[in-house]
Amino acid sequence: MNYRLLPAALLLAMTLGAAADVVVIGPDVLNVSFESGTISPWGDGTAVSNSAFAAAGDWYAQANPDTGRAGIWQFFPAVSTAMPNFVLTFQIRDGVPPYPEVGCALGGRRTNNTFVYAPQIQLSAPPPNAEGWTTHRYLFTFAETWDESRAMQLTIDWDNGATNSVAYLDDVRLVEMADP
Repeated sequence: MNYRLLPAALLLAMTLGAAADVVVIGPDVLNVSFESGTISPWGDGTAVSNSAFAAAGDWYAQANPDTGRAGIWQFFPAVSTAMPNFVLTFQIRDGVPPYPEVGCALGGRRTNNTFVYAPQIQLSAPPPNAEGWTTHRYLFTFAETWDESRAMQLTIDWDNGATNSVAYLDDVRLVEMADP
């Protein structure tokens, strides 16, 4: 082993490690595919088991309708403000009757406990349909820092449906990016 190169290699590894992406919600983190068999830690939905229907694994979430709109949300521990860019990816599918509009939001909290929301850029947002799962992907970039001691929130919403519209969600992933 060339020990003269070791400090340079160690410095490079430490530098790359400091700027590595952080999985905030992903495989084995915060019930991304509802494989625990419950909706928790997500709110306002129902976990359903059907491996033939699910986008990933055996379970998925069904949004609970509420007079034409529905949403599934999660609070999670705040991450570092050093990297203000996030990529959100999720799979959705419409039921019958469908919801024609889908949206999402990512928020942190200021020290006074009010929310600061990151503007989003749609990277991929095909219309949901009842025939199969569609992948949605968004880039969020915070222009303002958030309080790292207060929980952050992710919401996925469906709008303009009928009072009995149905929507499904699976395979949610949120990654804090070193570079967008």
